[in-house]
Amino acid sequence: MKNSVGKFAKSVLEINLDRISQNYKILKSYLRKAICGASIKTNAYGIGMMPVARKLFAEGCNDFFVANLDEALECKKVLSNNNIYSLNRSCDYSLPKVVNDSVISLNYNEQNFSASGEDGYEKLQNEQVISITEVIDSKIYSRNPNIYILHGVNCIDGAKAAAEMGLTPIISDLSQLEIWNNYGKKIGKKLAAVLHLETGMGRLALQKSDALQISTNSELISNVELTYIMSHLSCSDEINHVMNKEQLNEMQEYQKMFKNIPVSFSNSGGIFLGEEYHFDLVRPGAALFGIHSCHQKQTPFLQVVTLKAGILQKKILEKDQAIGYGATVSAKRGDKIITLECGYGDGYFRNLSNLGKGYYNNKELRQIGRVSMDMIIFNANNLTEEEFNEINYVELLGDNINVNEVANCAGTIGYEVLTSLGSRYKKVYIG
Repeated sequence: MKNSVGKFAKSVLEINLDRISQNYKILKSYLRKAICGASIKTNAYGIGMMPVARKLFAEGCNDFFVANLDEALECKKVLSNNNIYSLNRSCDYSLPKVVNDSVISLNYNEQNFSASGEDGYEKLQNEQVISITEVIDSKIYSRNPNIYILHGVNCIDGAKAAAEMGLTPIISDLSQLEIWNNYGKKIGKKLAAVLHLETGMGRLALQKSDALQISTNSELISNVELTYIMSHLSCSDEINHVMNKEQLNEMQEYQKMFKNIPVSFSNSGGIFLGEEYHFDLVRPGAALFGIHSCHQKQTPFLQVVTLKAGILQKKILEKDQAIGYGATVSAKRGDKIITLECGYGDGYFRNLSNLGKGYYNNKELRQIGRVSMDMIIFNANNLTEEEFNEINYVELLGDNINVNEVANCAGTIGYEVLTSLGSRYKKVYIG
């Protein structure tokens, strides 16, 4: 067989928004009274803030946590048009449906790349009416989301921008509180804020002495409306870790200090520690995107991301030879070899060299040789001759190999896998 070049040598990252919605529903099912928010920092864990925020907002989520002011402003822009519909769909949705600049639904397939990706998603907001063959059980959500800035505001200009856009900073330092309170005085308003309190993470947070000052000196918050007090669990992924209970006890002490102020405490893992950890508002992030910790393995979170790496070349070796940089592995004459358009420059970690797995037709393929910046090599001997002739992609993430399995193989965590996925993939949003 002569060398052949892949028909579509472009790797595609499919993001299933419907599965994110289903994961959100799963998380809500564990809550009796608490509100379920969403952490969508770092561009929604690398998946895309714009489509994820809109999907969750349409699903009923009203509380969004982002890292910094830039992310908060982007999230506000994304959700500034509240006319977002949720549909029970029973028609052909191969094209995006938009009415009066309001996203109705998005379902991109591999044959319709013209509007795919975040740029395409954004362009849809400016489109005129696209015909809709059927709309069933439409439900409009017209409300203002709460957008929380985890890193707070650190200067007057930041305070001005946050206040003008109705954003809520999470205060972790007395100097931040002073900036926010003073700006409230300047404009003659009480500004919403959340106090982030130290319970054992040792990262951003007000220490107990700071909290005591705030609780006993009303002048410090004369123009601040405390909407929540919060803290962050450091070991919630380990259900029996002693820190979980210690942090819970600390949070309950703060409750006494700030009576009648709602509490936000649990991240994804904390939801599964029990109702006493839920308080008033939970902030799942990882679980929304199919990442689980050790004690969540039995929870049916759905895989959200599918990575289909495009084939640059496939060949049958004419002789025994070494493969890849460093000649770390050898292949035999007659071996079926595939070279994919994906590498460590795209977030496929170099330490997956000779360890990675891929799938085609539910058959496992082994990655061989060192991972290069732009390419990786797979042994495809498991495929029949017919399959080898027809194959034009290899599944590197998906239902056959989820983000947690790839993370384990790479010696890292699912968070890093998702947030490392590069910008060169063609993003296709489904749902």
